[in-house]
Amino acid sequence: MKTKILFILSFVQSVFISLNAQIGVNTETPVGIFHIDAKGNNPTGTISNSSLTLDDIVVSNQGNLGIGTVAPRAKLHIVTGGTASTPVIGVKLVDGNQKADRLLTSDTNGYASWKDVPPMPVAVATKVGSNIPTNTATFYNTNTYIILPPGRWKVTATTLIAVSTGLMAKNIQDKVWGHSFFSESNAATQTAANMSSDVENSKQMAALLTKYTYNVMIGTNIINNKTNASKRYYYIVGSFTAVGDVVDNTNFAAVAGTANYENSIVAVLIQD
Repeated sequence: MKTKILFILSFVQSVFISLNAQIGVNTETPVGIFHIDAKGNNPTGTISNSSLTLDDIVVSNQGNLGIGTVAPRAKLHIVTGGTASTPVIGVKLVDGNQKADRLLTSDTNGYASWKDVPPMPVAVATKVGSNIPTNTATFYNTNTYIILPPGRWKVTATTLIAVSTGLMAKNIQDKVWGHSFFSESNAATQTAANMSSDVENSKQMAALLTKYTYNVMIGTNIINNKTNASKRYYYIVGSFTAVGDVVDNTNFAAVAGTANYENSIVAVLIQD
């Protein structure tokens, strides 16, 4: 009988049930439907978040669960007391798949498990190339293209540009501004209006080129294929605008073609 009485007294001392059916463990002032103060170190009276509540567990009247906080704002709200300089881990999941550098990944039903980081989707252009007159205001299709599945892609084009008969320019000041863009048209000659509407901000890529030496044109576009199918984008180069003394009129050879290893167009998926 004495054992039963002691048990009842002990339970009453550790659990307080208020008139509105709030339950407190180690606290006489529960702030939720169920409130555990593991260390029993909360002050009397009004309780708010502080270093003293980092050991508390609270279920709010909205059904939110707070760990380390007495005011949970989500279905699961964890506060560890860590800072940017001294972070404190708040979650540990040991499901047999845990491993360094893995990501917590959800399936279609919302069940989570540790998974390897998936490889980043990359697309590479098919290079063809074409000769383009050095003193032309026309855009030419290089016939080099890249096929992009649906999604938002960062596309970087690197193009070695040199005249067809070697370094033949007589004057190093014989320079032009060259321009390039991506088009969905396979027409041989084009205008700026042919730029694909998938190119964000409708920006051309450009570089200052000299006929006296080799040149590299490098540019990046964001292409957003919003359809449900893969699309082909052709690399268009031209609209050469004279800057210095125009002396030579020849061709830039095999622009964006296979002859030079520097030529590349690579796309990286940045958003599905």
